[in-house]
Amino acid sequence: MYFCYNGTNIFELQKAFSDPEVRPYLVGVKIYPALPKEGGGTGSVTTSFSATQDMYDFSLEPNSPLNQVVNFCSDNKLSLTIHCEDPEEKQNFSDMFGYGEMDDFSEPIFIIKTVIPLCEQYPNLKFYVAHVSHADTVALLKEAWDA
Repeated sequence: MYFCYNGTNIFELQKAFSDPEVRPYLVGVKIYPALPKEGGGTGSVTTSFSATQDMYDFSLEPNSPLNQVVNFCSDNKLSLTIHCEDPEEKQNFSDMFGYGEMDDFSEPIFIIKTVIPLCEQYPNLKFYVAHVSHADTVALLKEAWDA
């Protein structure tokens, strides 16, 4: 079972992890990136249909929602999966390019801005980047892996 982390439910994750009936089945945490929509609702770039499932803050600052969940996963040997999407960059490029083409630019930015720093900061974290779909992104990941 993967726990869906939205940047605000760290206490629910801790509670689920401490439940002896749930703990054996909890293998990781998944994050669906999104931007909040004006007027409420979700600006999700995933298959998520509810704003309560999406995470908006990908700051790497200490005590940020992302660092809270990364620390929890790292300390408790849980995997962390994040969709290969930077919602802010995807939004920036969506005005200039068509659907799919914007990923050529937004995915590599996500790798540089989020994935590589996370892996450097947390070398023991079991971290998965889901739904990589572009050659430039794969090249960046391979280069970072070899470094």
